[in-house]
Amino acid sequence: MIGWTAWIALLVSVAANIAANIAFKRFMTGATLEPTWPALRDALLTPSLWIGFVCAGTVLLAYLFAIRLVPMGVAYATATSLSALGITVAGVLLFGETLKASAVIGIALVVGGVLLIAR
Repeated sequence: MIGWTAWIALLVSVAANIAANIAFKRFMTGATLEPTWPALRDALLTPSLWIGFVCAGTVLLAYLFAIRLVPMGVAYATATSLSALGITVAGVLLFGETLKASAVIGIALVVGGVLLIAR
């Protein structure tokens, strides 16, 4: 039986992945990326970039902890599908991205597949 701490670590990994993608999207919507030193300095001083880096590091650490106890197939399927679901919802709610019916069906199929794998 898989302990609850492994599942919490996996959920932390998912939440951090969603947060990292939100932070990187915020960074890229406001960044002016030009091949100049001042532009590079400005980019490196943007908080959302560093928040994204910290969240990405958290993804890795939490996932590494989780796969010690959760079978890799279950951990990967769970982490990627829940992350995709969360990132899609965040894109719609925070950035006004559109969601087609086919995407909703696809997400439902992926989540359903993960539930079957996890059983």
